[in-house]
Amino acid sequence: MMNLLKALGTEGMKKEVLQYLNLAENLFYYNNTSLGMPVYNTVLHFLVDSKETHMAIELFNNMKRSGFFPDAATFEMMLDCCSVIGCLKSAFALLSLMIRSGFCPQILTYTSLVKIVLGFERFDDALNLLDQASSEGIELDVIIMNTIMRKACEKARIDVIEFLVEKMNREKIPPDPSTCQNVFSTYVNLGYHSTAMEALQVLSMRMLLCEEDDASVTEYMENFVLAEDTGADSRIAEFFKCSREYLSFALFNLRWCAMLGYSVCYSPNQSPWAMRLASSYDGYNNLLR
Repeated sequence: MMNLLKALGTEGMKKEVLQYLNLAENLFYYNNTSLGMPVYNTVLHFLVDSKETHMAIELFNNMKRSGFFPDAATFEMMLDCCSVIGCLKSAFALLSLMIRSGFCPQILTYTSLVKIVLGFERFDDALNLLDQASSEGIELDVIIMNTIMRKACEKARIDVIEFLVEKMNREKIPPDPSTCQNVFSTYVNLGYHSTAMEALQVLSMRMLLCEEDDASVTEYMENFVLAEDTGADSRIAEFFKCSREYLSFALFNLRWCAMLGYSVCYSPNQSPWAMRLASSYDGYNNLLR
């Protein structure tokens, strides 16, 4: 049953998903059994992903009226639903119910809350949520960082971008392609092209160092990034076929920087840009709160 619901959802067949759910509910009701939360969660996930928020809320309320109590996955999906509609009041009401029900907030919980406060451009609240998550022993990840960076890029908040880059470095959260794009685009959009290239190089090198040991990095730099033969690009592209997209992305970025005449810094933390962010971190921390 769940496989069928997932298949219908994948095809975007909203009407059929709800019809099949209704049919299944009736069949299980007459057999004196219940569908179970995983089935409802599958439909909820489809509705929230499709931004059918009113239907998701209606289904959630019907579940509660029918005696189905939400589990952790249900709460996470409904918090995501609140982030879609931008309703902070409902989100905190759900969070309160979630905690009273014995479910502890996880990183996905905080990511949904961050999305909501960013809808009101409340960057200070988003950063405070990061602190709150850390204080509860929740390990921050690149997804929640990129969520804030994406909005900061949109609003040209270089201060927020630079603070988060250094925070990621200190907490050993590896950047990913989205991180690079957000940081690079912020500088480019404001006309800081040289800084954009330096930032791209630093973040790409950090990606590479997270993937490989020092000896491998040296080999990659010599055989791919700094290689002068015409086949270097093709060799880098081969990593995409091996499901090593991050490695390929980092190598292409570094090769691009080198081809444009930017010297490659093997120790990214020694880059002038990275050193400036490190020295400004505490000041940013106080200024942004």
